[in-house]
Amino acid sequence: MKQIFLITLIALSTSGQAQLVNPGFENWTTVGNYKTLDGWMHMCALNQNLGPNFIGTWRVDTAAVGAHALKLSRWYNYTCDWIRQIAPVNTRPYGISGLYKYEDIELQGGYQDSALVEMVLTKWNATTLKPDTVGAGVKMLLAASTFTPFNCPVTYTSADVPDTAIISMRPMPWGSRRWNMTGWSSYFTVDDISFQERSTAVKEPIANKLQVYPNPAADKLHVNTETKATASITDMTGKVLLTAIVDKNSTIDVSRLLPGNYMLTIDRVNKQVVKFVKE
Repeated sequence: MKQIFLITLIALSTSGQAQLVNPGFENWTTVGNYKTLDGWMHMCALNQNLGPNFIGTWRVDTAAVGAHALKLSRWYNYTCDWIRQIAPVNTRPYGISGLYKYEDIELQGGYQDSALVEMVLTKWNATTLKPDTVGAGVKMLLAASTFTPFNCPVTYTSADVPDTAIISMRPMPWGSRRWNMTGWSSYFTVDDISFQERSTAVKEPIANKLQVYPNPAADKLHVNTETKATASITDMTGKVLLTAIVDKNSTIDVSRLLPGNYMLTIDRVNKQVVKFVKE
């Protein structure tokens, strides 16, 4: 049984900064034997709203901030639960940030699943009577067994100030052929979501140097970065082949890569890209 959940939009604060409804996932409404999340649309598969009798979205009582957090799952090999909120804005936020855990994400063949945080900023066009996209951001999140900070920055395509933000969070991009055949897997827990204004954006430490060796590499690529970061390896066409979380003295297994040239991207606040050769 489907049920449409209305999103309650709140007025912007007098400081002018954008705000979300229920950003800490503290507020839930009990419907029968289930608890439904206030202020967010609960989505699945082809964007349909789900009623309170759907499982796959849970209230977690072990939170990073406050009493509760939100847990989403990928399930039955082909889809996942995800949430969306449409909120008013009147500034140009740097992005959106929060805390997350991502567990039980191993897929077939040793591959690992990924979660996504997405934000689209729009402005209503009174001439076309349609919203124009002002900016957008997408962040891929990898394994994390404890609550870990994330930041999803926005790339602006217009100088306009947006009036609406659409935020979505989900365990994985469905359609992967490397799913885990055991059914339930990929548990994505999030907490303390907020907009980042440009003035409060985290800056990359000057001393944060990156070391990548050996180059050329045969089986292992050693990565040394002073803060925890997301690493991705792409071929020269930009296709992502491997992803990992790296910090000090990390190792990435590149033995499955074919000999040739590749790019390693370290994604913190500012991206660092290193070209390396696989022997």
